[in-house]
Amino acid sequence: MKIKCDLSKNYFKIYNEAKTVARNKRIILQKHKIPNLSYGMETIFLSTLLLFVSLMFFLNQYLIMGIILLILDIGYVLYLILKYLIIYKMSQKVNFESTIILDKEGLTYSSFYDIKMIFKWSKIKAIVIQKYSITILTDTPIYFYLNKECLDDVLKEANKHGSKMLVLEAS
Repeated sequence: MKIKCDLSKNYFKIYNEAKTVARNKRIILQKHKIPNLSYGMETIFLSTLLLFVSLMFFLNQYLIMGIILLILDIGYVLYLILKYLIIYKMSQKVNFESTIILDKEGLTYSSFYDIKMIFKWSKIKAIVIQKYSITILTDTPIYFYLNKECLDDVLKEANKHGSKMLVLEAS
């Protein structure tokens, strides 16, 4: 079954949830628990902490160390902004659509660079359902995220073909 989802509505919320799940994949697969601290909040917290530490160095007359940390913080924030813009532009090229095929072979994904990836059901380790997104985790560094509106189709195909797959829902 071909599942096509529109990610244009709540794109950044969907991406933030999916990135949180992908970054915490090991914990999710071991403990079956989705962390409360999202990727966006984690980056804001880290940036604020780095800014605070650099200000502490300034106040304690360690100007060079304060300047270095301030430059690192500004570079980190600029890197995140640039990364989000690149991801946004790449998604905009395909009109914020995410299309996967779930069938007896597993999950098939064709990117807009004409690259086709096929993951057998044994490679798919979990489906994580959150407020805005569905994230499909594999035993590789690759993950897939869809709008939650596609939930019924994904679960129907997963139950039909997938044998031992973890399905977690955020509370």
